[in-house]
Formats: sequence, structure tokens, C-alpha cells
Amino acid sequence: RTQQLQVSQGRASHVFQAVSATTDYRIQTAEGEETETYTIVPIDPLFVSDLVIGVAYPPHTRMAPDEYRGDAPPLRLPVGSRLTFEGLASRPLSNVELVDSAGATSLSLEVDGSTFQGMWRPRTNGVFDWQFQDIAGSEAVIYPEPVEIVLVPDSVPNVLILLPGQDTIMPLSLRQPLVVDGRDDYGLIRLELVAYRVTAFGERDEPVVQRLDLGGTRAALARPVLDLTTWGLLPGDTVRYFARVVDNNPASQVGISPEYVLRMQDAAELRREVQTALESAAERLEELMAEVARQAEENLEQSLEDANQIDDPANPSPDGPDFEEREELLRALEEQAQLVDQVDSLLVEMRDLEKQMVDAGQADPEMAQELQELQDLLRELGAEQMNAEPSDSQEARSQDGQEDQQSLDQLAEQQDEFRDRLEAALERFQRAALEQDFRATTEEAEELARQERALADAMREDDPALRADQQADLADQAAGLDERMESLAQRLEELEEENASQGVEQARETISEARDRMEEAQDQARQGDSQDAGDQADQAATQLEEAASQLEQAQDAMAEMTMEQAQAALQQTADDALSLARSQSALRDRMDTASQDELVEMRSDQASLLRGVENLAENLQAGVQSSDRDPALSAQI
Repeated sequence: RTQQLQVSQGRASHVFQAVSATTDYRIQTAEGEETETYTIVPIDPLFVSDLVIGVAYPPHTRMAPDEYRGDAPPLRLPVGSRLTFEGLASRPLSNVELVDSAGATSLSLEVDGSTFQGMWRPRTNGVFDWQFQDIAGSEAVIYPEPVEIVLVPDSVPNVLILLPGQDTIMPLSLRQPLVVDGRDDYGLIRLELVAYRVTAFGERDEPVVQRLDLGGTRAALARPVLDLTTWGLLPGDTVRYFARVVDNNPASQVGISPEYVLRMQDAAELRREVQTALESAAERLEELMAEVARQAEENLEQSLEDANQIDDPANPSPDGPDFEEREELLRALEEQAQLVDQVDSLLVEMRDLEKQMVDAGQADPEMAQELQELQDLLRELGAEQMNAEPSDSQEARSQDGQEDQQSLDQLAEQQDEFRDRLEAALERFQRAALEQDFRATTEEAEELARQERALADAMREDDPALRADQQADLADQAAGLDERMESLAQRLEELEEENASQGVEQARETISEARDRMEEAQDQARQGDSQDAGDQADQAATQLEEAASQLEQAQDAMAEMTMEQAQAALQQTADDALSLARSQSALRDRMDTASQDELVEMRSDQASLLRGVENLAENLQAGVQSSDRDPALSAQI
């Protein structure tokens, strides 16, 4: 085949578009001159016709294997993953390699004829190019896409203590509930709660480890309880604790939470907690009094309505003469039982509070006695109500209408008496909470005075800027103390403890003066005048000590008034007893010479005397409650 070529400036060119067989060619001019004959021999190019890349992930990741046929996308692989390669080339091979960006060989694959295979655990990130050579040493014409690898390390597990999540005060029960959140990218094997005691002298005990199996979950929200009831903790001890989690990595990686501190309550904090519990009990007693009043009113109204129906036979009940009355009585009895249950519930709470303080080793004798007496009071209330119930439900169903009405009358009267007893119990709980408030406030004032005195000494030594910040913190504590004293004074006024309230107000005035000195000490410390700052702080400490003394005197004034009330109750009881004795003697003399009809008439006089004895007993009970702080007077009553 001949093809003419265009000559330009003595040159001509031609491109063979497709060479599929051996081709001979030569060049010939118009004048008949020609070149020698040349030969083009086509050769098949070296290329990869098939490539399979397999990915096997580390067992602890629990990820299913992947497989890519042809070019693979960029691969994000957990550290420790394994790659396998299998491929087929267009003709026999002599060498197949993966090389890094620097040209260094990262992997040499096994070659068998035109096939190749290999296994590789990448150690670094990078883009790795293919290199192929046939048995003649020729390079491939067409290459697969480079293998791009990003290795993802196994993260260290993360753990946080969400609750309480801060340093805090140890609960009275010595059982601290925790909420712990643990997370890992592949799986958690176990959670460990580590706690150790640091004594008041700085000695550190061996850690105690509490373990929880997590079974390989990636996220866990655990709610362990740090039980310290058997640790024998003492005032001044602290418990430090943290959580740690172990993941399922073969190296068992460990994540650790921040460490937190539980500290034993001091006396003032303990009293505040008891105060809160007593105030809560008082609120429930108020609710109980309101419920008793409501039930008594309903029962009285129902009794009057039943009496009218009995007196009016022209309007009989459609359900029978006694049915409605009996159902009302049963309802009243059920409500009465519920009241007793509420009193029992309060009793259990007081008993638990006392036990928690005993277990914590922080129940001083005075506080323990107070809680025991409150328990006795609640126990008596519940017993009196149980004994006062007119009948059980089975007996109530067998009564007639007249008896039902009498039972409702009796129940209403007993509920009035129960309300009076509840009112006395409420006042007792309120006073008990007030006493705890009084003692806690006094102890807080004493502690603040000690800290201010220590700061005064430190101010004269070094670092006035630091001492100024510390003085500002103590001034804030004094402001908080003043607020609590204001609340205490108001509560004393509500209970008509005028002398004690005035004593607290006097102490507040002293606290105000101490705060002024504290501000001056702070300003002088910031100005670098350490000596004058220390002097002002000393004066503030003296005034704080004076305020604490004034609080003690105010508390003594309240106790003295309580003693006076108890003595007055005792004197009134003695006078009443003498009067009753005389009346009883006179009645006995009259009965000795009275006729049968006169004896019948004297029964009302005897009933009045009996009621007088009951009142005498109630006054004695009130006297016992008021004389708790004077064992001799209490024994006399």
C-alpha cells in the first residue's frame, strides 16, 4: 500500500495509527530514489488485568473484613490491620513491589508466572506506588492506582465520674452513690473504682479496688456505690477516689478519671444536715395536722347528718337504714389507719437518721438523746392512735346505725385530741431543728474566728497578695454566716424566744464590725502593709470570738426560758394535784353517806375529777419534754 506524503521545506511525516501486525515500510521520492526497508514489530504491553485487595482488621475491633477488586479507595485502617494482595498480569512477571514516596521498597510480592500475591501489615501512613517488571526486565505500561493508607491508632479509653463529679462531703450513710461514664472506640473490658483513705495525720492507706465487668461494650454508664461503712473513718479523714477503665486492646490500654475527695463532715455540717431532716419532718407534721383537721370536720359533719336521719324516720335511706352510716365509718377508719402509717414513716426516718450518725461515728450524746426523744414522741403518737380506734372494720360492719353515729362522734373527738398532740409534736420538732441551727451557727462562728486568727499571724510573714485573697474568702464566709444568723433570729421570734432572738441580733452587730475589720485588713494587705493588715485581722478574729460567745449566751437564754417553763408546768401540776386531792377527798366523804340516787348524780363529779387527772398527766408530759436539758428536774417530774 502506497500513501503520498506532503513535503514542506524538505520534510514529510507520517503516523501509523494502529500497529497490530509486523509492518515493513520505505520512503520513495518522485524521481525514483528510495530508502532501505524498515520493519515495525508490535509487542503486547505489560499491564495488570486483575487485582484484589483484602483488608483484615485486628480482632479486638470486631470489624468485618473488607475486599476491594481493582483500584481501592484511600484506606483508613486501625493500627494492626493486615492487607492481602492477589493479581494477574498480561504476561509473566519477574518482580512486583510497593514503594513509598522516597522510592524505598515497602513490600515485595511473590510472583508465579503472570500471577502475584502478598500480605502486608502497614506500619506508617503514606501513598505507595506499584512497580511491575516482566521476565525481560520491561516496566509495565499501565499501573493500578497507588495504595493510600492512613493508620488510625486505638484511642485510650475515656472515663468520667459524672456524679458527684467534684470534691464533696461524705453522706451520713457513708455510702456515696456514683455515676461513671466510660467510652472506647472498640470496647471496654472492665471498670475499676479505686479508693483510699488519707488520715487526719496525712497517712495514706492501701487502695481498695472495686471491679465491674463490662463485657466489651463501647459505652457504659455505671452506677456503683462507694461503700465506706466498714472503713472505720474518723473526723478529719478524707477518702480519695477515681475510676479507671481497661479496653480490649491486646496491650490493655487504661483510661483514668480525675481524682476526687470525700471528706468527713465537721460538727457544724452534721448539725445542718440534722436540722434539714428535722425541718422536713416538721413540714410533714404540719401537713398531717391539716389532714387530721379535715377528717375530724368531715366526721363531725357526717355524725350530725346521721343523727338527723335517725331522728327523722320519714326520710329513710334508699340503701337501707344503716348502710351509708356504716360505709362512712369504714372510710373514716381507713383514713385513720393512713394517719398512723404516716407517723410510723416519720419514726422510721428518725431511726435511720440516728443510725447513720452512729455508723458515721459523729453522733454526739446530746444530739443522739434529742433524736431518741423525738422517736419516743412519734412512737407514742402512733400507739395512742392505734389504741384510740373505736373498732376494726369487721366490727364496724356489724354495728347498727346508732352505734355507727356514736363511733363517728368518738372518732371525731379522738382526732381533735390527736391534732393537739400533733401540734405539740410539731413544736418539739421545730425547737429541735432550731437548736441544731443554733449550735451549728455557733460552731461556724468559732471556726471562722480560728481561721481569721491564723490568717492574722500569716499576714505578718509573707505574700500579702495571697493573704488578701484569703481574707476576701473569709469575708465571704462571714457574710454567709450573717445571713444564717438573720434567719435564726427570725425563727426565734416566731417561737416567741425574745431573749434569745435579741442575743442573736447582738451577735450580728458584732459580726458586722468584724466584717469591717476584715475589709480593712484585705485593703491593707493589697497595699503591701502586712503589719497593719495583721493587726486588723487580729481585731476581726477577736470580734468573731465575741460573736460566738454571744451566740452561746443567747442559746443559754433559750434553755433558761425552757427550764422556767418546765418549772412553771411542774408548779402548776403540783397545785392541780393538791386541788384534785382535796376534791376527791370531799367527794369520797359525800359518797360515804349518799343514797343510791345521790350516787348516780355524783357520777358527773367523778367524771370531772377523772378528766382533771388526765389533764394532769398531759401537763406532766409537757414538763418532761421541756426539762430534757436538766436531768434532775426531768427525774423529779
